[in-house]
Amino acid sequence: MTEESKNCCMASLTDRLIDRVKESFRPLDDEGNRLCRFEVEAEDVCPLDWLSVQRNASKIYWSDRESTFEAAGVGCADVLTDDPASPEAMPRQAGGYTAAKALAVIEERLCSCDEGVRYFGSMCFDLRGDGSEQWAGFGRFYFVVPEFELLRQGRESRFVFNIVCQSGDSCETLIGKLLRSLEAIVFEDGVGQMPVDSAVIKTIRRSDLPDKSQWQRNVNDAVKDISRKDLEKVVLARKVVFETAEDVDAIGLLRQVKNDNTPTYNFCIQPQVGVAFIGSSPECLYKIDGSRIYSEAVAGTCPSGVTSQERQSFRESMQRSPKEQAEHKYVFDDVKAGLACVCNEVEVVSEKDILTLSHVQHFRSTFAGKARNSIHTCDIIEALHPTSAVNGFPRDRALEAIGKYESFSRGCYGGPVGWIGRDSAEFAVGIRSGLVEEKRILLFAGAGIVSASEAEMEWDETENKLRQFTDVIGG
Repeated sequence: MTEESKNCCMASLTDRLIDRVKESFRPLDDEGNRLCRFEVEAEDVCPLDWLSVQRNASKIYWSDRESTFEAAGVGCADVLTDDPASPEAMPRQAGGYTAAKALAVIEERLCSCDEGVRYFGSMCFDLRGDGSEQWAGFGRFYFVVPEFELLRQGRESRFVFNIVCQSGDSCETLIGKLLRSLEAIVFEDGVGQMPVDSAVIKTIRRSDLPDKSQWQRNVNDAVKDISRKDLEKVVLARKVVFETAEDVDAIGLLRQVKNDNTPTYNFCIQPQVGVAFIGSSPECLYKIDGSRIYSEAVAGTCPSGVTSQERQSFRESMQRSPKEQAEHKYVFDDVKAGLACVCNEVEVVSEKDILTLSHVQHFRSTFAGKARNSIHTCDIIEALHPTSAVNGFPRDRALEAIGKYESFSRGCYGGPVGWIGRDSAEFAVGIRSGLVEEKRILLFAGAGIVSASEAEMEWDETENKLRQFTDVIGG
């Protein structure tokens, strides 16, 4: 793209947005405010490539598993978080369930905003805590409506300007704000034709928490807890920290991971410069469109193998394994029961299909239901999160066991990550993920521990799950 074509592209986009503001903006007739959305056709530019050259502090990226919807966003039109360092932080309520309050506020704002507005974001794994140990910039939840979005849906690309309109705003006021904000948007040479990064990130040091010997003790102790009937399953996680020679480009790292992992949800939530939660998750927490809701159980794991014969051999071994069968059944029953709490009817669409990824294979069962009329986003998330795939069974005892054996905060790892719209939403489970902090990459992987678990095999399983990142960063 030449300088002339860049300027032409930017001028054309600007003209279209100005025309759209003039066509559709209506001044508010009260003292409140409203989220307004102005959407226009855009050139076919890869959203992730476009996002990688933007200079904004706040960025989001989301793509669904089928690659039918892809969104990149920069800036903040509206933000909800309880991170104490954020100027937009919601006040913490003594004894209150602030995450549920945030979801209720989002639903309330969506009812009055323009059609098509989406809040993108993530929630921490353990919503019961006070957030003091959660990651800086995220709190227990972080949701944002980007100021600008580049969307790709099928073969169509759209560019979006979101803004909170206030009483007294005029068409000319909005156009002035639009023009000032557009000055920060970048259209650089090669956007849309950028190659996948191939350079291995230079790491200085790797630290495992817990290390292998402590992990084996934790797994063996958890198996003893299960044998005493204190619980039936617990998912134990590991944290692996890589220190790097240079600041890590979170978008560049995600691009490499995304290229090697399909079908997966791919996401980046960057609330501020130098901090980003990225991942390539195979697991849907739930998807809702109108009253139709979809969810799934993903549990039971084996390697993918290198050849088709190896892949089939590992698959058959998993299908014969009582341990992998039992691990999946806990999640199957848990998700089905959770859906029954929010649906009038629940259908098992498929049971124990095989989901094959780049380094591992899983059992996957899928469900569909019709949500009750009075059900809200917080009801669905409370019913389904955390599933037995990332927590264990029974839920409360598994959470206690995780607190007992894990000496670190999971933050957003294993938590819901996705978007909420007025009549639709989609959330992945935030696994196969990591936190990028300037010159550090914090990766997380977990394994479901049941009575037949063996510590050495569970370590190998988590190493396989980490490989989608460690193959890229040379770990």
